[in-house]
Amino acid sequence: MCILRGFPTALKSKTFFPYGVWFANPTTAYVADEGDGDTTFDPATNTYTTAASQKGAGLQKWIYDSVSSSWKLAYTLQSGLDLGTPYTVAGYPTGNNAATGLPWSPATDGLRNITGRINPDGTATIWATTATVSGNADPGADPNKVVAITDRLDAATGAGATFGTIRSAGFGEVLRGVTFTPGTNR
Repeated sequence: MCILRGFPTALKSKTFFPYGVWFANPTTAYVADEGDGDTTFDPATNTYTTAASQKGAGLQKWIYDSVSSSWKLAYTLQSGLDLGTPYTVAGYPTGNNAATGLPWSPATDGLRNITGRINPDGTATIWATTATVSGNADPGADPNKVVAITDRLDAATGAGATFGTIRSAGFGEVLRGVTFTPGTNR
């Protein structure tokens, strides 16, 4: 029997925005952080600057420290998410939304729903849906993506781990969650 103690209290803050949790084991938790939803945009760099500079957005790896009886943030995985960088979606409006003055093109702000599996080689593969920011004035309604990453369970840093896009939503479509069915290869 596994007993999970003391959920990470650091998640209760103004800089972390947890949305989903997946436990790889009793001492390793992955937390999807959706980002703060700030739509500050710099047209000179074509970037949602706040989204691009967030340190906690993405996939956080938390490790339970039995000595201090507390959870500690090991690192946050962001490589490959291109936080704050707008991307195009076929059929989606282009240019700026006249009502908000911001680009219609969505940008990844963080992650939402997650699931994962433990692989025989000591890694974990985690799938998530992206949270977005844009000029559409309806957070969460942008075409988003399903992404995946593989991380070593015993890793002390996230070096080398990069998200890949599994599926991108099309015009008029939003991906709301992910699930993993044991016995499948993807």
